Order: sequence, then structure tokens, then C-alpha cells
Amino acid sequence: MKYPYAILSDAGDIIIDTKSCLNMQKKCINDIYSKRKKGLKIKSEAKDTYSLFKPYKILSQTKNSLEDAINQFFKEQNINSSYEEYEKAYEECSLKIKPRLFPGIIKTLERLNEKGIPFILISDSYKKGLQLLEETEKLIVEELKKNGIYNRRKFDISKYIGAIVSSKDFGFKKPAPEVIQKALNLYKIKENQEKLFFIAHESDEIFGIAKIGIDVFALNYENENDSLEISEMIKSHNQKYIEGKEKSKIYCIKKFSEILKLKNIGYSTFKEENQ
Repeated sequence: MKYPYAILSDAGDIIIDTKSCLNMQKKCINDIYSKRKKGLKIKSEAKDTYSLFKPYKILSQTKNSLEDAINQFFKEQNINSSYEEYEKAYEECSLKIKPRLFPGIIKTLERLNEKGIPFILISDSYKKGLQLLEETEKLIVEELKKNGIYNRRKFDISKYIGAIVSSKDFGFKKPAPEVIQKALNLYKIKENQEKLFFIAHESDEIFGIAKIGIDVFALNYENENDSLEISEMIKSHNQKYIEGKEKSKIYCIKKFSEILKLKNIGYSTFKEENQ
């Protein structure tokens, strides 16, 4: 039996633990900035240099290459450095830290496939979707090998991931409706035929996706700096949903595997915030 659902999801901090990789990027940018800024006239000062880099990071995820974005950042901040120095520093850090799948992801993805529920990743990245799919496939294979259940002949990535759409493919970041529509078109999903859910952890995605009328699973948002604010905003949003002022619902889940509750049709399956 195929269930009338399609699940769209962020990748980082939902199925893949990328916090350590993000911290590496932050460290590399901050270290170079701090080391090179001494004796120079800097356009702006910030306790967290990475916050200065964010606009350039967005460019790297949509229009420019990561190399161009970092070089532009250093140039406009009057920092005598280049992408080559950043790349070398990042590679040295990455020898110690690698991205990994969160526990339990494999089994949940397998169960979704058994139910015929499409699972599509939408990632904001400086890499294109095909490269991200290849990297995710490697992580899945590594996990299967670690558990002693990898069969090279029978392995099929489509049993785990239907597709990966990157902001780099289309020039838009989540939660832009254009990215969602591109993902649906890629997988030939029609919005009026499928019940859509999106899994997110950051506030802009949780509420941005909800605003365009797609139900959201809020997962791992407790790890965000604005987690308390997110929790209150979820309560407010869901109250408006009850009053008919919002078209979508936000469900708070503690584990990725809780999305398997979709086997029971109906909103009463999920615990509600503010009840």
C-alpha cells in the first residue's frame, strides 16, 4: 500500500550530524580573520566573525562558488588572505572530524520506502544536489557496513533517498517556494495529490515553510540558540491554525523515527504543542 504522503526534509542536523563540520568552518574563518586583522583597518568588528561571513555564505549556496565567496569576504574585510589558506586549514580539521548519520536514520528511511512514501532532501549548500547525493550515499553505505548488513549487489540508494535538491542547483535557498516546487517537479509529485510534510530545525525554515501551507515536523530545534523563542512561536502558530488563521500545522517530534506515525492517518496521531 502506498500512503498519500511525501516528506521533504533538511539534511544537516536532521539526518546528518553536520554541527561539527559547521563548527570547523566557523573556526577556520574566525582564526584567519583574527590572525590577519592585527594592524589593519577593518571595515567592521564583531565578536562572532562568522556572522559577518553569513551573507557571503548565502552567495556561495546560490550564485557564487565557495572559493569566490570566501575571497570576496576577505577582500571586502581588508584581510590579506585567500581561499587557499582557508581550504588548507579546513582540510587539516576535517582529518579529525567527519559528518555522520544520526542513529536510527537507516531503519526509518527503509520503513518509509516500504510504505511507498517519497523522501526528498532539500539542502542549502555550495555543492550541487548530485554531489550531495553521492556523499549521502557513502554515509549510508558506511553505516550499513558498520552494522554488517551491506550488500553491494542489492544496494539501491533510491530505497533511502528519493532525490536531493540543492540551493546551488536553482539559485534559491529554503524556505523559498521556488525551491519546494523544484523539488516536487523533480520527483514528479503533485501538491494536490500528496500530503506534504517538511522536517526542519531552524526557525526561518520551520515558520517559512509553514507559511506557504506545508505541515512541518520541528526536530532538533532545541539545539538552536533561539529554541525558547521557537517553542513559543510554534504554540502561537498552532493556536492560529486551530482558529483557522493558518493553513498548516507544526508538529514537535523528539526523534526522526516519529515520522513513521504517518501510518495512522490524521493529525491526532501527533502530540500537540500548547495542549
